[in-house]
Amino acid sequence: MTRSWLPGVFLALGTGLAMLLILKAQPAMIVELFRRPSGPILALAALCHVAILVTRAYRLFLLAGSTLSFFHAILLHTAAQTVAAVLPWRLGELALPPLARWTLRTQLSRAAFWWLAGRFFDLWSLGVVAALLALGGWLPRGLLGPAAALVVVLSLAASLSARRRPWKWLARLAPSRRWVKGLLRVRRLLAQLCRRPAQLLAVGTVSCLMWAAIVAFSTVVIAGMEVGLTLRQIFIGVLGATVGAALPLAGPGNLGPLEAGFAGALALAGVPPGQALAVGFALHLWTLTFHLAVGSPCLYLLLSGTRSKEEGYT
Repeated sequence: MTRSWLPGVFLALGTGLAMLLILKAQPAMIVELFRRPSGPILALAALCHVAILVTRAYRLFLLAGSTLSFFHAILLHTAAQTVAAVLPWRLGELALPPLARWTLRTQLSRAAFWWLAGRFFDLWSLGVVAALLALGGWLPRGLLGPAAALVVVLSLAASLSARRRPWKWLARLAPSRRWVKGLLRVRRLLAQLCRRPAQLLAVGTVSCLMWAAIVAFSTVVIAGMEVGLTLRQIFIGVLGATVGAALPLAGPGNLGPLEAGFAGALALAGVPPGQALAVGFALHLWTLTFHLAVGSPCLYLLLSGTRSKEEGYT
């Protein structure tokens, strides 16, 4: 039986969730908070947003090695992040491999490795940062255990990724020999990465710096809203939003689950739910604004390069 209706159901649920949360937060309050940051605050936020994109693009550059220049890594990652920020139901998260294949003529299996390794280091570095912050008292001590467990589980999964047997089992589910070859190429690239401790250390360090840039961006924008959240509360809110982002229920612009996770985490830190939701939506809208402002030119440059190549072939 086909399951083609499931994306529509999740999209409808995500859109409904976003609407309910917007009503709970009061649209007028969201607009008011969105308008509060001044020009200098937004300029500083723009620099923080660029720092997020540069650190993630540099991680992509490290993972790609000699197959991708830093300039193309910036264009590719920023364009993919823009698509991920706009498309609903987390569909945009899968944009990087086909975008790399279409615009840069990258082997799809290699681009899939970049995406898979990036998602791994997103979670691994989040666990490391959360564990360190909990150990230092910046986050509740109760988060130390789950954060450390996340790091251990992911590290074990990474060590298993170099073995052939799990990939052979996965290859049996592949629909064609072409898929089997692609899966085995991804495994080979993962195994090569696991044998390079210096590269692993560099990618892990850059990933931790990425989270520092994300917290800095959130702190600057929220400070401009003048709502009185502490740095500790912002740490907790960012962590909650990241957990909420894992839900496949987001509507257009991925609104809904992020704000639910953000507000749920802040509620545990003593912030009223309505205020937390309004701050979460206003922060998300500014994030989308910066994504579109920076990512649209990058996407245009990528597509322009593709058209130039196609015209050169004719």
